[in-house]
Amino acid sequence: MRKFYLFASIIAATALFASCKKNDSAPEAQVVKEILVSLAAANENPQPTGRTERGTATIKIYNDNSITVDAALTGFSTTDNLTLAHIHAGDPVTNGPVVLDLMPAFTGSTLKSNVKGIRTSLIDSLKAGTADLYLNIHSTQVGSGIVRGQLFNEVTFAASVALSGANEVPSVTTTATGMAHIHTGAAGTNGGVILGICGSAADFGVTKIFSPTTAVLNSVKNDAVYVNVHSNTRPSGVIRGQIR
Repeated sequence: MRKFYLFASIIAATALFASCKKNDSAPEAQVVKEILVSLAAANENPQPTGRTERGTATIKIYNDNSITVDAALTGFSTTDNLTLAHIHAGDPVTNGPVVLDLMPAFTGSTLKSNVKGIRTSLIDSLKAGTADLYLNIHSTQVGSGIVRGQLFNEVTFAASVALSGANEVPSVTTTATGMAHIHTGAAGTNGGVILGICGSAADFGVTKIFSPTTAVLNSVKNDAVYVNVHSNTRPSGVIRGQIR
């Protein structure tokens, strides 16, 4: 009889210990949102000269106020090295402040990051998906950023257009720079306006955001179009640059 109760006591104690071990373990964090970001050198402001790298990043947001980031670049220069990665506040044409240092680990053209203890306000913005935020990845050769992508409202086309009086038809001798309209037309030809950018002198130097029709968007993304800047003395155009 004593052996029976001793055996029973050992089993009960073992079961209690196992139960405590299971309950004391921390629950695994769960993914509450996943964001796929398209990255491109063309999205940088300004676009780095001669760089055409592209890439993708996956951002996972967890219910314990942590995130992970996995990113990979294609066409990355073999003479360059990735150095930093941040989430910034800013729309597609604005360079904004850092809101989160990702402190990633780099392997060639890839990066991995795991950041814990992120402030709730930023986590809420990431989950809501409405804030102007972008991912910027920096390199040794391009310290300001080699590829960039908006977390929300993906940029499907971006171009940095060099404007010159020599591109006008006929050419103009000037040192001016700027922009005013987007026109249809290949290099060497003049075409009509499809999108007004600056309506007066006060519009220059100001970030402009438009909501054009689908037809205009498709034309800007696919057709032979150019940017043209007009002046009082050169109403037909003082400087010009081809988008395509």
